[in-house]
Amino acid sequence: MVTRFGEAELVLLTDENGDGVIDAAVVNAALLAADELINGYCGQRYALPLAPVPGSVLGMACDIARYKLHRDAAPDKVKDAYAEALSRLKDIQAGKFTLQSAGVAAVAAAASAGAGPAWSAPDRVFSSDALGDMI
Repeated sequence: MVTRFGEAELVLLTDENGDGVIDAAVVNAALLAADELINGYCGQRYALPLAPVPGSVLGMACDIARYKLHRDAAPDKVKDAYAEALSRLKDIQAGKFTLQSAGVAAVAAAASAGAGPAWSAPDRVFSSDALGDMI
């Protein structure tokens, strides 16, 4: 979060005591909320937890957490990044966007192959070939 948005912004958003430092507990709570939201969408297509976490998911987590840290007063660029993250998550859930990371894509293929109904039945006893001599 510091690398992506800068220490000054995170201090401004999390320092409720006026100490001039980032409140790690507040940041972690926002990241946890982002993680739960991401898992809700990605869990439809991928085995959780995602390991390793693709860079695109890390970026979405940061954008979602940043939006949550702003509470009700998020600037437009923060709202736009949040909306873009939600849109991407919906695309992932719908299968329109595939996560690319070592191990993650293979899990998605294996998970989707097993999705759906399955049935089995014995071979047909009375087919047109078997009854052909009876007519």
